[in-house]
Amino acid sequence: GRHYRPNHHSMIASAIDEALNKVTKTPANAYLCRKIRPLLPSYSSDYTAQVPLTRIRDIAHRSDIPKWLKDDIKHNLQNKLHRCAGPEDLVTAERIWNNVKDMGDISGAFKEQMWIFMGELKEFFNAGGLDEKIDDALKKGEPDGAAKGLMEGFFHEKHAGHAQSRLEAIGRLRTHFSNWFETADHGEVMQRTRLIDVGLEQ
Repeated sequence: GRHYRPNHHSMIASAIDEALNKVTKTPANAYLCRKIRPLLPSYSSDYTAQVPLTRIRDIAHRSDIPKWLKDDIKHNLQNKLHRCAGPEDLVTAERIWNNVKDMGDISGAFKEQMWIFMGELKEFFNAGGLDEKIDDALKKGEPDGAAKGLMEGFFHEKHAGHAQSRLEAIGRLRTHFSNWFETADHGEVMQRTRLIDVGLEQ
C-alpha cells in the first residue's frame, strides 16, 4: 500500500476539523462532532511541515547508543512513523523509553533527546491531559488575554476550591470559549482551544 508521512495525517485532520466547523449543529449531531475532535492528530505547523518529527531520525543515527537500540528505534518506530503514523507508535516509543530509562550504560544525552521526542509525539497525537493542555495554552497566551485569567482561575479552583466553585469556574471558561469560537479563524489555536473545551466537559 501507499506510505504517508505524519504531515499527511495532520493535513487530513485539519480538513476534517474545518468541515466539522461548518456542520449545522443539532442535538442529534453535536455530541458526535465533539467526540471526533479529540481523536484527530495535531495540525500544528510543527506537524504539517513536509518532514515532521525529524528528531527521531537523528536519535536513531546517534553514535553513542548500542546497535540493538538503534535497530529497535529505526525499524519499529522511525520507519513506521514515516510510513503510516498511528497511536500505536506512542505505545512503541513508551516501550523503548521504559526499557532504557534506568540503564546506566545508556547515554544521558540520548535519554534527554528521547524524552523530548516522547513529548513531541504525545503532542502530535493530542495525548496530553487537560492540565497539560491548559498549561501549554497559558505559556502560548492562547486563545486570548481574557481566557488566561479564566484558566488561571479554573486551576486555582480545581486544586483548592470546592465542587461548586469549580463548576462555576468551568462554566465561566466554557462560556468565554463559546463566544471566542464564533469569530475565531480555523487553525491550530482553535484546535488546541477546542480540545481544552472538550476536556472541561468531561
